[in-house]
Formats: sequence, C-alpha cells, structure tokens
Amino acid sequence: VAPELRIFGQMKISYSPYTLKPTQNLATISNMSERKGVLLKIEWLDGLTGYSDLHPWSELGDQTWEQQLADMRTGQISQMLEQSIWMARRDAQARQQNKSLFDGLPTVKNNYLITDVRVEKPDILNYLKKEGFETIKIKLGRDLQKEAEFVSGLGLDGAFKLRLDFNALGTWQTYERFMK
Repeated sequence: VAPELRIFGQMKISYSPYTLKPTQNLATISNMSERKGVLLKIEWLDGLTGYSDLHPWSELGDQTWEQQLADMRTGQISQMLEQSIWMARRDAQARQQNKSLFDGLPTVKNNYLITDVRVEKPDILNYLKKEGFETIKIKLGRDLQKEAEFVSGLGLDGAFKLRLDFNALGTWQTYERFMK
C-alpha cells in the first residue's frame, strides 16, 4: 500500500518511491550510481485521478523528493512538485475523456548513447542501423585519441547524426585538439 497525503482538503496524493540504476556511467565527470524519484497518484474531490512523477536532480539544486513532500505537509509546495500536480491533473482530465496526452504528437526517436567508446563492440554500427537509430550521442573526454578515431569511423557513410558531449570538460583548446 502506497503512503498517502491529504493536501488542503482538495486532493489525496499516494506515492511510490523508485530508484533508477544506470547500466553504464552516464557522464565522464559524474559518478552518480542511481537516481531516486517518486511516482504520484493524485485523487481530486471531483472524482478525477491522475498520475505523474517527481524526479529531482540534486546536482541542479533540486531538493530530494522526501524533502519536497515533507515541505508540502507544512503548506510549502516547491515549483517542481507544483508542476507534477499540474501534470497529474492534465493526465486525469485526459483519462476522463479516454484520450492520451500523446495523441497527435510526433513520435520521438531516441538517440543511442555511447558513454565510453573503449567498451563498444566492433559491430555496433550494423546493430544501430538495424535498430533504426538515426542519432548517436557520444560522451567525450576520457581518451580523446580513441574517441576521435571512433567518431571518424562513424561519419564515413553519413548514416548517423552525431551529438558530441564533452560534459563541461571541453575547452576551446580541447575541442580544437579533438577536431584535428
């Protein structure tokens, strides 16, 4: 049974904590091993029920979900939690009308993320083409020489858009050295 809160007599919020554990290191300067958030179920007095998520990023200055819910108990609602409540209300209204909030929106294609070129398999390009990826995002800054060789090989047939991410490690000198 999920814990619940009653807020200002207007809604009941049930929540369920979760932890996301990446299968690989997501950044060259971050060692964050997991991300914590909470799924929200919000029931309003008018009978509508909607769902959303509260997923803070502490490195961007967000309070933990625990702190945001504790503050809400004392009448203080963070901007992030307010947005989560708003999103749950939109979800509730769409559910009432048997509509999806995604109807009519373009399908978002995911990019393939490479966080360390040193561990990629030699046949990765064939796999990515077969799976329909169009964009590859590559985290750079661990080994510029190997990364430059890898990126050069990717661009030969023009099959992919490349997004290069230095994770705030790059200076114009690093970029210039990499491009040479």
